[in-house]
Amino acid sequence: MNLIDCTITKIIDTPKRYELSKGEFWLLTVEYNSHGHLSETRRSFKTKEEALAVKVGDTFLSSH
Repeated sequence: MNLIDCTITKIIDTPKRYELSKGEFWLLTVEYNSHGHLSETRRSFKTKEEALAVKVGDTFLSSH
């Protein structure tokens, strides 16, 4: 599996909390650029603070 670099270009909404039997997590919808192609995805975080710390320009790895 190949991983590609993605750069966040826009925060789409505020973090949303979800709860499962093993605990809670937070989802944040972002727009990102990968090799000139804009897409949207949801990123998951363990805490609200981690989700709120995301900013435009942050990078992450993804498989397409």
